Amino acid sequence: MHRLKRWKYLIRTYLPSIKPPHGNLGYDGFLAYARALPDRQKNMLRRMLACLDMNNIIKQDNKLTYALWTRRDREAARIRKQNRQRFTELGLVRPGDGKHIHHLDGNIRNNRRSNLAVVDGVRHKRAHARSNHVANSTCAQFMRRYRAHERKVRRSKLKR
Repeated sequence: MHRLKRWKYLIRTYLPSIKPPHGNLGYDGFLAYARALPDRQKNMLRRMLACLDMNNIIKQDNKLTYALWTRRDREAARIRKQNRQRFTELGLVRPGDGKHIHHLDGNIRNNRRSNLAVVDGVRHKRAHARSNHVANSTCAQFMRRYRAHERKVRRSKLKR
């Protein structure tokens, strides 16, 4: 199934609280639709797509992910950029070195030098992924629903 059709199908099937996109939208139209969603619905859709990506069902699309950024995401990106510039000026990181700047207390607004540490990017992402229990349990619940629905659809196609 084409990626765009798949996204529309997933929204209609699994996120009924979100107003479904118009049937004839192209890729750019779908991105505009995603940008116009309220932040709460953007988060729901982004989590669903990230979950499907983690389970190798649909590959994450960077343009769509960016279209689904909320005000909080943009603020976090601005803060990350500022911290990265500070640490580059101090000589602790270099562009393209694969290092991340970690907030030790988890608060992105606490940018005191004592709260920031330079860590390996891969380990940093894994640590945050493991520690996000709410997202992980939500993803597991969604995947159970998704797989059950897909089995049901497959069975109904076989009966025809």
